[in-house]
Amino acid sequence: ANNVLKQFANKLNSIVIDPAMVKDIMGINAAARIQSDEFSLIFPKVGEDYDVEELLNDLIKLLSVNFMVDGINISITVTAGVSIFPRDGKTEEVLMSHANIAAYHARKEGKPYVIYNTQMEDVTQNRIILSELKNAIENNELEIYYQPVLDLETQAIVGAEALVRFNHPQYGL
Repeated sequence: ANNVLKQFANKLNSIVIDPAMVKDIMGINAAARIQSDEFSLIFPKVGEDYDVEELLNDLIKLLSVNFMVDGINISITVTAGVSIFPRDGKTEEVLMSHANIAAYHARKEGKPYVIYNTQMEDVTQNRIILSELKNAIENNELEIYYQPVLDLETQAIVGAEALVRFNHPQYGL
């Protein structure tokens, strides 16, 4: 697996700096391995009027290749999630999060790439929270809050209710 990732990373780097590929977006383009089989591409000189879909189609075509490892032919397909600065975020964390959301939608829809839009976030955020909630239940990470129940006339406590809360590290309580 590492051999395939290394070959893929080399291919990716050669494409990112290839003047024929990146045409008029030459600049300090970068490719970085984020984790396992996830890579990030940064094209800082892409203007708002640039045809991003043409660039994505070219990238997907060039990166969907076969590699030979120990005499075994391994076919690689690429799925991309795209976020665009500043429209989709102004910090790297937000841009990466939005690109991940778009990549999730691309895989779900069986598309080679999807460009982020704000309508994706609610569905994906809920799906992520539910997935993480399941893990929180299994790891006993839920918090119990007790809340008194009052008799409004006498102001006396007549009972209590227990609320179970999930304190999500990113989205809060």
